[in-house]
Order: sequence, then C-alpha cells, then structure tokens
Amino acid sequence: VVAVRQGKALDADVVGDVPWGSFVYGRDEGDGWLRIGEGRYISFASDGVCVLRPAWANTAFPVYRPFKAAIKAPIKKTERDGCIFWDVKIKKDSPGLRYGFSHASDSKMFSSARSALAGEAVPEQLFVRRVNDDALISQWNQRHPDASVMPTDRVVAVNKARTIADMQRELSKPKVRIVVCRYPERFAIAAGGPPR
Repeated sequence: VVAVRQGKALDADVVGDVPWGSFVYGRDEGDGWLRIGEGRYISFASDGVCVLRPAWANTAFPVYRPFKAAIKAPIKKTERDGCIFWDVKIKKDSPGLRYGFSHASDSKMFSSARSALAGEAVPEQLFVRRVNDDALISQWNQRHPDASVMPTDRVVAVNKARTIADMQRELSKPKVRIVVCRYPERFAIAAGGPPR
C-alpha cells in the first residue's frame, strides 16, 4: 500500500493508505506531493521509484507498485503509433482462481466522451479499472514487473477474440492470452483547418 500522510514530509503521521492498483483523485502540488484532501498527501515516489502517474486531466492517478528489477526475463513488447503492446499469458490451475482485474467497455467510454463526433470509429477494447491484490494478474505483475498490467491499460484481444463481447466470454476460460495496450502519457495533436 501507499501511505497517506498528514503533511508533506516522509516522517509526517500516516493517516491512511491506498492499495496498489487503485486510483486516487487529487491535485499535483508540483513539489513531489499529491494533495488528496485537507491535510492529506501522498508522495509521488516510494524508495525513489515513481508510484503515481496522471491518467485523466491531471486529477486521477493510478497507484503503481514500485519494482526495482525484473524478477523474470523481460517480456517482448512492440510499439505502434506511440502505444506499447505485450502479451500476458495466464492459466487457472483451479476453478476458484480469478484473473482479478475489473474492466469497462472502452467503446462506451470513448463514445460518451466524444458524443459530438458522430460516425467516428469506436475502439473495441476493455479499459482496465483496477487490478486486485493476490489474484492471477497481480501474480503476473509480481513475476513480470516490466510488463505489469495497470489501471488505464487497455485489453485489445483475449485469445483470438477482438470484440468486447467475445473478449469478455474468453475471460471465463481457464487459459488466456491477453494482448495489453498502454497508451502514451502525452499525445501530440496537430490542430489544423482549411488553408487560408
């Protein structure tokens, strides 16, 4: 967990905590601290490793578990249009196990955020909202910290399924190959108009 402190000092009283893989909402104070309430602060770093990263409009921050070195060999990744893609392969050894991540339809979020842009192609992706502790994805993250699945990542395929409904069905199977996509932290947008 990440400590919530009463002041902007690492020796300030701890007044709460935030679990890894969750979100916190607050304001970046610009000095290495996130203010999440009156007199409530979280440090952006833990043991010198960044654990917070802005997700939306600099107000929502996923909480990342700090890893200093990979435990297993690095996972192969590919880059396309600034996005990073990699495979997560997981098998359930018993029926009671869970993959352990909550997700939402990225196409619904995309459409509602861009309602004015009718007719625009909508991505068929699952938006990762949370990764639960002590489930299979969390275990993957511990074994492969260079390829951890984090909140705000997207699932673009499960086995060979690429539609939201099919991916959700595949996630009920005991063995999955999940293709994860991580968007860049910053986007460059070219604003243009008709020539003058």
